[in-house]
Amino acid sequence: ICDVRKSGEQCVFLNKTAVSRMTGIDFLPMDIERVIGTINTYLTELFIVRTGAISMKLYIMRHGQAQATASSDEARALTDVGCQESQLMATWLATQQPQFDLTFASPYLRAEQTFATVAPAFSGAPTHHVLQELTPESSPASCGDAVLAYCAQAKASSALVVSHLPLVALLVADLCGNKAMPSFTTSSIACIELDLDSWQGNLLWHKKVQDVLTGG
Repeated sequence: ICDVRKSGEQCVFLNKTAVSRMTGIDFLPMDIERVIGTINTYLTELFIVRTGAISMKLYIMRHGQAQATASSDEARALTDVGCQESQLMATWLATQQPQFDLTFASPYLRAEQTFATVAPAFSGAPTHHVLQELTPESSPASCGDAVLAYCAQAKASSALVVSHLPLVALLVADLCGNKAMPSFTTSSIACIELDLDSWQGNLLWHKKVQDVLTGG
């Protein structure tokens, strides 16, 4: 399932989506998720040592305003306001970070639509991953392990994540040693600087739509 090659600089990391596909199990038991997280942590640390990666910036965005109801939670689509506010935030963010090495999104419709709305604001064509670990009730530790594993593998210096409450707030807290848990309104974005040597994150800023509209 995983492979750390002794020559070159490539690692294969695990994620819930891949393991579910291989096993045919939609919902993995928590003990299996913990094993996946442990393996990814080891592989990421090993990869960092071998490649010399030091730090990166991770931008975590909550999806835009979505419909209150749909056939399922997964099927809730963005409203017109959600699209407009997401475009506004993307335009502002592009002045701070013009491009990303990697991007990630939840498979839920509103997150995919948010990503599709913001992506044109940035230059380049980063590798994009849709991860089951980014769904609303996922474990922040498992999510962080999966995202950082991909970032380490790609030697990314910057990445964008589009996900949901409560995960976005819990993910920031988990990556920053529970020192920060911003209140994410729709389309808001947090920027974390991650030290990949110590696995410690620092919340640099958190911007909401109102902040951008008022220049705050």
